[in-house]
Order: sequence, then structure tokens, then C-alpha cells
Amino acid sequence: MKTGYTPRAGLCLVATSQKAGKHRLITVVLNDQNEFTETNSLMKHVYKTADVYK
Repeated sequence: MKTGYTPRAGLCLVATSQKAGKHRLITVVLNDQNEFTETNSLMKHVYKTADVYK
């Protein structure tokens, strides 16, 4: 969705995904050198554990 960098916030990523018939998931990762990897891990965790995605 959107990548960014500022000296104060560091590397950032705002991302979104949606499974068919489910709520949209929006993640925000701030100040992380591995923002894409962390976002992927966060989304997988939510899809695995959150009741709204089962």
C-alpha cells in the first residue's frame, strides 16, 4: 500500500490484504529494517489466530 522513511520514524510500511468474504486487514510497521518480512509475519499471524478470519 505505502512505504516510507523519515529520520524520526525510520523505514515504515502500511499494507493491506483481504480474503474473499472477510474483513480487510491493515497493518502498520514502523522503524523496521525488515518491514516487508515483518508485515508478512504479522498478516500470517492474524489470519491464523483471529476469529474473524477463520
